[in-house]
Amino acid sequence: MEKTLKYISIQHELGMSIGLELPLQPMLRRFTKVAVRRLNLAEVRLYFLHDRQGQLALPNNIKSSVLKPYFSSTLSETVATPAALSDTFERLIGFPTDYIMQHDNTTGEYTYYYNLTNIGMISLHLYRQPIHAELLELLKPIVERLAISCQASIEHHHLLQAIDDRKRAEEVVRFQLLHDELTQLPNRRSFMRHLDELNTTYNARKLKAAVLFIDFDRFKTVNDTLGHAVGDSLLQAIAKTFIKLVRSHEMVARLSGDEFVIVLSETEQQNQSVYQIVENTLSNIQLEFSNPLQAGEHLLHITPSIGVEFFPNKSYTSEQILRHADTAMYVAKSQAPNSAVIYDRSMSVELEHRQYIEKQLQQAIKEPEQFGLLYQPQFNARGDCIGAEALVRWNGQNLSPEEFIPVAEDTGLMLELGHQILSRACHDLKQLQDESETGHVKRISVNVSALQFNQRNFISELTSIISNAEANSHLIGIEITESALVKNTDEAIKKIAALSEMGIRVSIDDFGTGYSSLAYLNRLPVNALKIDQTFVKGIAKDANNLAIVETIMALGHSIGLSVMAEGVENDADLQCLKRLGCELYQGFYFGKPMPLAMAKHSLLPNYSTADEPANP
Repeated sequence: MEKTLKYISIQHELGMSIGLELPLQPMLRRFTKVAVRRLNLAEVRLYFLHDRQGQLALPNNIKSSVLKPYFSSTLSETVATPAALSDTFERLIGFPTDYIMQHDNTTGEYTYYYNLTNIGMISLHLYRQPIHAELLELLKPIVERLAISCQASIEHHHLLQAIDDRKRAEEVVRFQLLHDELTQLPNRRSFMRHLDELNTTYNARKLKAAVLFIDFDRFKTVNDTLGHAVGDSLLQAIAKTFIKLVRSHEMVARLSGDEFVIVLSETEQQNQSVYQIVENTLSNIQLEFSNPLQAGEHLLHITPSIGVEFFPNKSYTSEQILRHADTAMYVAKSQAPNSAVIYDRSMSVELEHRQYIEKQLQQAIKEPEQFGLLYQPQFNARGDCIGAEALVRWNGQNLSPEEFIPVAEDTGLMLELGHQILSRACHDLKQLQDESETGHVKRISVNVSALQFNQRNFISELTSIISNAEANSHLIGIEITESALVKNTDEAIKKIAALSEMGIRVSIDDFGTGYSSLAYLNRLPVNALKIDQTFVKGIAKDANNLAIVETIMALGHSIGLSVMAEGVENDADLQCLKRLGCELYQGFYFGKPMPLAMAKHSLLPNYSTADEPANP
């Protein structure tokens, strides 16, 4: 009777030690401490099932789980579970109230294994004598209760883990929603929220702030020539540079592509005005980007164009503030590299004018008769006309090509307009061919935009136009800018080779204003270079332009190309060009652009290939 009361006391104390702690390890620590003391055990060990990710498993995952050591009363380092223990556990599965006893005759150790509701098992270790049978029976409900508490603890752990995982997932989604994946900077959504708040609060507090809208010159060239991976590395380097240049409370955000914004602001604790802050920040940005940035294995020199708008202003919303800064940036982009411009109302007038042009263009493209061609003769050093360049004009609109061509290119309307220009020029050439008594006609050259040239079907489209007009392809010249050759050099080489096979003469227009062609110029099967008029005008008085033209001519002649100077307007410049060895000319000094009827006297005389330098 006394022994029975003792066993019941042990059962009661063991039962009371279970469930006082919800986390699994503290609960097991309390239970095993009582078990070792009351049962005279040498050690208590617990083994639990773990899933493939190493997390504690529940009974429904038993087939895909592995039994591993989890806790020991001696706090000894756990080792891999022997296969024999796994076999023991498999024997216990399905018999939660049974136990298995093992006795080692060599060491005298007795070990009792109990199933913990198929989530694991517990082993009790003692020496010299076994546990009394009556006590073993009393331990069964204790082990069953322990199993229930362990399962509850594991389920609680899984629940907390799921909550933590969900919180982390929500944080990731929230971060992704408000941040740019590449640079980790705030994105447009986050920036506009910040701008809205600042616009409201600063208006109430009578403080000033400013938005810097930043776009990088020639970033597209980096992407096209070195690849998007290098471009991404460059964007990350730009982001780090901006973060370094602003104060902790100021925002740097990436809107898209190579467009970044910085918000600078006054604070009530400082004496510095936002105008001083902007001035200092612009100086630091321009200084920082005067040095190359490391992008992967490349050191790249890239310069920003910056538009600035100050706020708040009761008249303007956040969208308008950003649009003003964007407009000022485009003005800065038209100036020298690394420029910054502060917005004023006149810039919006220019923007509205551009929008007007775009709207009118969209309608005019549908009516080809709205566009006409003029022809500007081209001459050799002897003063003989060798051909003419076709120049598009917009009838009934007081707009120069310099105004509407960039808009057409930016909007993609240049594809249709370019098709119309090529078609009109080929039909005019056919008319000249029909009117020529000798069959000789001087060559007509046509500008082809980069957008048009880089279309995959450009060659087939041009072939179809020439065929439909029944024009002689040997009397056609194509002028393309350096920018048309940058995007895909190998493809450009193939297209130029195809043009050459058709007998079409190819020239690089506006040479000297691009950035990349010098490196592979000798690979391009072109016939001539046209020196941009910005270098030609005033060459007789401008030593810098003189040096540039001399270099371009030396380069062209060294690889067997003809060189034409465009924009020749006076005799002084002409004589200077002749002394440099220039053989081809175009400009107002020789003749202004004129209708086809007036150009016929230059284009229809007896024509001989001797009038023009031989094609290389």
